[in-house]
Amino acid sequence: MSVPLHSAVGERLRFGEFELAPVARTLWRRGEEIRLGSRALDILIALASRPGEIVSKDDLTQLVWRGAFVDETALRVGISAVRKALGNCGDQYITTVPGRGYSFVVDVETTAARPAAGPAHLERLKPRRLPAQIARVVGRDEIIVALAAEATRRRLLSLVGPGGIGKTTVAVAVADRVRSAFDTVAFVDLAPLSDSIFVCKRIRSTRSPRQSRIVAFSSYSTIASI
Repeated sequence: MSVPLHSAVGERLRFGEFELAPVARTLWRRGEEIRLGSRALDILIALASRPGEIVSKDDLTQLVWRGAFVDETALRVGISAVRKALGNCGDQYITTVPGRGYSFVVDVETTAARPAAGPAHLERLKPRRLPAQIARVVGRDEIIVALAAEATRRRLLSLVGPGGIGKTTVAVAVADRVRSAFDTVAFVDLAPLSDSIFVCKRIRSTRSPRQSRIVAFSSYSTIASI
């Protein structure tokens, strides 16, 4: 389904004649939507979000294919598709650094997130405060960007791993990044619950009767669109 330039939510990345909305997963050229396959779009988002940086082939594969084993040919095909979508000057946007990886070499202007328009018959929800974040989440930029994109496409995401590795920190950072794409965001602390039967009641307590959609982030680091 086509996403009009004026209605797509989330921050925008502008470069040359193009405008990219990572949350809405849409690319436009002079206001006209450019069709890209899912993997190629993931590659473009990963590189355009890191202008001037050299992204290694291993890192790019990890970002796009989420750790799945893929032949290097698949990455080259994806890069080629992105360059083709960017027109005759595609090589001027993405350069190959021999032996090191790829780099997005043009200036990128990041504009503020566009708030989602609420239906006229629904009352706009009051924003909910998220837990305080540390000033900078070190070493997690890639996964935060990837999860923010996934959160707009999937109803449920779960971050799993041993305690203390920073799952909740990442979940809160993702919530802050995508807050403009939803009616509201809420942090639901499930730690005090003694039985799983109370989970649904706890989540429902964060919702308004007039609410159409919510993203919930719990202490168990589950991201849900309800």
